[in-house]
Amino acid sequence: MAFFMTNLFVFLIVVLLVVILFLIYKNVEIRNSHAKTMYQLQQLVISLNQKQKMLNDKVFISDKYNAAYRNDMKNLGDDVVELQKVFMEIISKGNNN
Repeated sequence: MAFFMTNLFVFLIVVLLVVILFLIYKNVEIRNSHAKTMYQLQQLVISLNQKQKMLNDKVFISDKYNAAYRNDMKNLGDDVVELQKVFMEIISKGNNN
């Protein structure tokens, strides 16, 4: 009976050691997977930050261009109105003579 109990305890210890080793292996596997995923996430964040900076630069250039365009169009409109006044004066003087 003592021999059977000893063998049973040895068997249980071996089974528990196998389970512990399996859990350690799975834990290492999960940690490696997590580390790989975190690295990919960091690379994605870096990429997104670079793209955001590039887009911000493009928006800045676009805003600058739009402001210059609006200013030029206003000046052009003012010039057209001034030319219309000059033409009206010329036409009026031509009709009066």
